[in-house]
Amino acid sequence: MNHNISINITGTYQRRKRSFLSRLYTEYEINTILDGKDSYRVFRRYKEFSSLNSEIEEILAENAITLPKFPKKIFNKLSAAVISERRANLELWLQEASGHTELLLPLSKFLNVPTDGFEIVSTNRQNSVSQDENLIVEFSTKVTSESRNRYRALEEFEWQFFSKRRLVRNEYFAILLNVLIPLCGLDNIGCKALDILTKLISSDRFWDFNKVKQELVKLGPDFLSKMKLNDHLMRRIHGESQCLAYEILKVLDENFQLAKDNFGLNIVLNNDLEALEAFDEWGSEKTICKSLPKILSHGSLDWRRLKCNERDSEIFYRLINKELAIKCEVNLETTVQRLISIITVPEERKKWDNKLIEMSKFELPEGQAGYHFLYNYEHTMYELNSIYTIRETDDYTLVQFKHTSSYTFNMAAINGIVESSYLIEKMENSESLLKEDSEEILEPVNKVEKLKLTWSSHFCDRCSKMFLSDLVDESDNYRQSIHQFIVAAEKREEKTNRTRINSMAAALERKQLAKRQAPLSLFNLDRSSSNVA
Repeated sequence: MNHNISINITGTYQRRKRSFLSRLYTEYEINTILDGKDSYRVFRRYKEFSSLNSEIEEILAENAITLPKFPKKIFNKLSAAVISERRANLELWLQEASGHTELLLPLSKFLNVPTDGFEIVSTNRQNSVSQDENLIVEFSTKVTSESRNRYRALEEFEWQFFSKRRLVRNEYFAILLNVLIPLCGLDNIGCKALDILTKLISSDRFWDFNKVKQELVKLGPDFLSKMKLNDHLMRRIHGESQCLAYEILKVLDENFQLAKDNFGLNIVLNNDLEALEAFDEWGSEKTICKSLPKILSHGSLDWRRLKCNERDSEIFYRLINKELAIKCEVNLETTVQRLISIITVPEERKKWDNKLIEMSKFELPEGQAGYHFLYNYEHTMYELNSIYTIRETDDYTLVQFKHTSSYTFNMAAINGIVESSYLIEKMENSESLLKEDSEEILEPVNKVEKLKLTWSSHFCDRCSKMFLSDLVDESDNYRQSIHQFIVAAEKREEKTNRTRINSMAAALERKQLAKRQAPLSLFNLDRSSSNVA
């Protein structure tokens, strides 16, 4: 039989003290339900909560128990805002304290609950999994069982877990850390996993950070080395994770010094002397003058390559300050006008831009033109408005979309910032090609050239998530979009259809020709036979 304990502060009441000064004070109504049926109600003042907190301080220290921060005394204690905030904090403090059997006796007296019944329920409560802990279990199962979409799973967990205060026992923090640590060392999602870990051990982002620190140190240097903090610190994995790695190393170094472990940090850094030197001299004049320019330079290491199935095409991306940049280079056999068409004509663009649901052109002052884009990603609408420009020369054509915030068409959508450019260049030493179209196809013969398209896009942090999970998880969505772009540009579908039509026509023509030639062959055979006779 499952037992449960429920402690809630169900109300607050203003009382007047019976004394000469007749001062007002606040009483909190506490309702305790054991096993879903036995209910106990008491009224307690703040000073009684404070006395209980003082009483259990020694027990907390002896058993290394961490409770939520106890609300401090406030001068304006009778204001509605103070009472409401204090009520929420005291309720959370009581609920967390009820999960520790060491606090059984003082809590049972404070709540006026029989000790024997409270003990049974408290023991069984520790064997059950709370909703907050179940969130960790589900996340751990999802990430370890699936090799794809892990970046999206990390994003969803981060949003859910840090959206409110969570009550989690140490063993579930250990489960979470055992999953996060190996993910920190991965090339594509390591930065996101490291970001979540940094928040968990930060007092500014997570109230129960001490518990996480305790479990983190227990894992030991060998297991912690899987985070590859040396590569993060030296920017061999991802540029944004350098400061995150330093924050985690600082916490670990403090604990290693307390434990008098002189080699723990070396093991965590995989015996990387260069990384150890950078950590030791972090913030010093020597580091700023010598090491940091080398580490912080924005070079080719920032760009990540996405594996692409298309021949003669490459896709690169990088994430800096939560802003996403994508660069794609494709060699095509098509016309310049065809490329401009599939980029700027809504019906053509929808053939390859998978997340695009609406696109329209609007006029701007001074003869300029603008484009309105509406995207849909995970039931969220993103609106992008851009100024359109095109520059054409004998050697290249440049199509640009520059963000403008002067127009809003969809108030329910998130207004994002995206800037894109499409540079179309004629490849050197390329000769014009002629389409080998059948004469039966009534279509003018077009000149097809060998062109190089360099496509660059820059997304702000609000709309970068539309494509980031596709790139980091290396799913087929973005690659499929590029494939559809190439198919639309080179009109491969039309070529295939024409080939099929021409093949069928040729087969029919051969069959008809065979029928026409058959009687003639028989006539010649009869004539030759008569001559022999």
